Amino acid sequence: IREGFTYALDRRHIFQKVYGEVYDPADVEHYLAPCPLPPTLRDPELKQHPFAISEANRLFQEAQFTPSHYTLKTFTIGGSDSDKICAQFIDQMKDRDIQIDWPNLNQAQWEEALRSGNFEISFRQWFFEQETNIIANLFATGASGNFVGYSNQELDKLLQKYENVPITERLKVMHEMGNLINRDCPYIFLFSLPKIAAYRNDLLGEVIINPDSFFEFINLWYVLR
Repeated sequence: IREGFTYALDRRHIFQKVYGEVYDPADVEHYLAPCPLPPTLRDPELKQHPFAISEANRLFQEAQFTPSHYTLKTFTIGGSDSDKICAQFIDQMKDRDIQIDWPNLNQAQWEEALRSGNFEISFRQWFFEQETNIIANLFATGASGNFVGYSNQELDKLLQKYENVPITERLKVMHEMGNLINRDCPYIFLFSLPKIAAYRNDLLGEVIINPDSFFEFINLWYVLR
């Protein structure tokens, strides 16, 4: 069913609606994400599932899935890119006879829904650093961040292999993991966008370049005068 949803979503249209004034629409193929890995870490030959309604309908029929009514549980700030993406998703699903409610949740309510598994559809973002393997947290069997309950012994073995092979061979293993996740569709992957964090070279203290936790230790930053 998730694979059917993946084919049913026109990501190019969403990208142009949300990011058309920020990124060059001609580069949309570069930003479409076939898996959770950024372009530098995934197989360059790996492509995102195309927008194909006929294939989506075939998969839905094969799974005996009937379009119905669902609830999207997530936390977004009004007018943000995330907010616009969710609105576009709901509009497209409506065209596929799938009705989606979108209650107004605060961040704590959304996080509790994820932790408890009390959700049907959600929207998430994550960040990568070059040497960080976030795949384990998101997709390893029983991992704390694996909110969708995805379990694949082949991926679990690749994660173990990744930790034990020489650094020069890790990228190949990362490609294998990305290809496997792309095949299984535990998520509907949307976009992989560049996010840049910068700071003055005279800034001292606990300064960590990570877009997700950039300001976690801001109270420890200082500049010598």
